[in-house]
Amino acid sequence: MTPASRLNSPRPPTDGPYGAFDDNDPAKKAFFESKAFRRFNRSRKLSEVDAGDYDAILVPGGLGPTVDIQRNAEVQQAIVRAWTTGKLVTTVCHGPFALLGVDLGDGTPFVRGARCFAARFRETVSDSRRQM
Repeated sequence: MTPASRLNSPRPPTDGPYGAFDDNDPAKKAFFESKAFRRFNRSRKLSEVDAGDYDAILVPGGLGPTVDIQRNAEVQQAIVRAWTTGKLVTTVCHGPFALLGVDLGDGTPFVRGARCFAARFRETVSDSRRQM
């Protein structure tokens, strides 16, 4: 597994509304000290990764798909590359927002004929404002 992000961003925040890191919580402490977390903290830029070289692409949930990666050309190219090379394209929670506007190259929407579920945009924006 190779974590990749659009901006090769640093690790997620450990404080504030999105982090809520608690030194007294052994599970959170173990996660932030784990090898997996260190790998995610050093993600590669999405533009440096060929999605066709992997078995699947996973678009995570959270605010990213709704406000940051929705309709992003690099994300769309990775999704199309994975799909056209026979790989799985998967999403979690708000991840389906990243599929909006993805065109398979011939004008066919990626989601044509698919049944997808995601939170409604209005509710997501409302929830985001409450969390900030």
